[in-house]
Amino acid sequence: MNLSVPAALKDPAVIAAVITAFVAVIAAAVAFAAGRMQGRGAHWGPVDAVRRQHQREAYAAFLGDLWTYLGATNWDSVKHRTTHDMLLAGLAVDEASVTMSTFAHLATLPPNVQASGSVVFLEGPDLVAESGLAAQDAANAVWRAAMNGVMNPSAGSEMVNAYRAAHHVLHVRTNAFALDARWRLNSKM
Repeated sequence: MNLSVPAALKDPAVIAAVITAFVAVIAAAVAFAAGRMQGRGAHWGPVDAVRRQHQREAYAAFLGDLWTYLGATNWDSVKHRTTHDMLLAGLAVDEASVTMSTFAHLATLPPNVQASGSVVFLEGPDLVAESGLAAQDAANAVWRAAMNGVMNPSAGSEMVNAYRAAHHVLHVRTNAFALDARWRLNSKM
């Protein structure tokens, strides 16, 4: 068995040509892959920017609705306003009647967060959608607590405490949603 190398492969010019051709093939493959990635980035970059803007608008609308509802359903503010209105109307202002009137007013304020919450759910991603659903559920719990107060007027302070607890949960979940949305909008994903 003769393992001798052909004379042509011993020539330095042939070796240089083979190495150059090999390097050219590798360079062409790398350039092709880079071109594909650049083309994909050129296509998806604007799509991602538009999607990010839609998410920003959806998150901002939902957060605005949550904060509006939080402010409109603050027990102390509504109770103070109810007391003032009852005094102006010349009605008796005792704790039981003020509490009942406050609950009656709060029960007329259903959370207006379903539409904007649905858009957040569609826009995602999952972490923000889940956080939005938790905030939406908390808003609904506040309204249900107000309805329970109307339905159980004799429970008084027990219903007020349950309402305040539900309102506090809504506040916590609204802040959690805001942080999750902020993380999503500021992440590189």
